[in-house]
Amino acid sequence: MEEKIYFNLQKTDGTTEKKELLGKFTDDVINKKYIFYKNCDASNTHYYAASYDEKDENDYTNLDTNLSDKEKAKLNEIFDSLVSGGVENVWI
Repeated sequence: MEEKIYFNLQKTDGTTEKKELLGKFTDDVINKKYIFYKNCDASNTHYYAASYDEKDENDYTNLDTNLSDKEKAKLNEIFDSLVSGGVENVWI
């Protein structure tokens, strides 16, 4: 089993939240990188997807959650298949 990866997400109000990275992949057709991540708070487990421009390995300081409807549909499809396949299959 892979070791969990965590990162701090800087929110617009200046606070930071600890997030757990679930997986990342590159859409080779449009050459865009995406990640799936979730809250670390067990009482508030929400899952998220965002695109990013990785400056350094595991640099997720510039996440973009402003995704097109086409991107959202594709990411939902990928996430659903990952959930049905198990977390160990998330690294695409």
